[in-house]
Amino acid sequence: MDAHYICFPYNVKEIFKTGGRIPVIAKFDGEPYTGSLAPMGKELGHILILVKALRNKIGKKEGDSVSVEITEDKSERKVDIPPGFKKALSRNKSAKETFDKMPYTHKKEYAGYILEAKKPETRERRIQKTIEMIDKYRLQMESKNRV
Repeated sequence: MDAHYICFPYNVKEIFKTGGRIPVIAKFDGEPYTGSLAPMGKELGHILILVKALRNKIGKKEGDSVSVEITEDKSERKVDIPPGFKKALSRNKSAKETFDKMPYTHKKEYAGYILEAKKPETRERRIQKTIEMIDKYRLQMESKNRV
């Protein structure tokens, strides 16, 4: 993912009553974005990702100033899963279980990657690659939990 981030400059626990991931609706120079403030440890605190597509839309590059408005998003987050991807997940139980447990932002990125494909054969390749990436993610998480 080609993305940059901004550090949230305030005390997240005071404002949101949690130190974990906080779903937000943000506006970067007025352009809406649904994402999360993600905890990145004591040094960085919480960050908000500014993805490449949005950076391009607002004409920003690394180091540029950007106006940011953030509101906590308390709505239920759902991602529209492309039909071919849904079918592939139904054939791979472990990938489906892993995908279902992923944060909204991860799900949105995977679905967007598949939907961006213009040709059916490209979409199918991306579906297979996404299933492989989810399986790899699952193995990484299992390995982390064993340590």
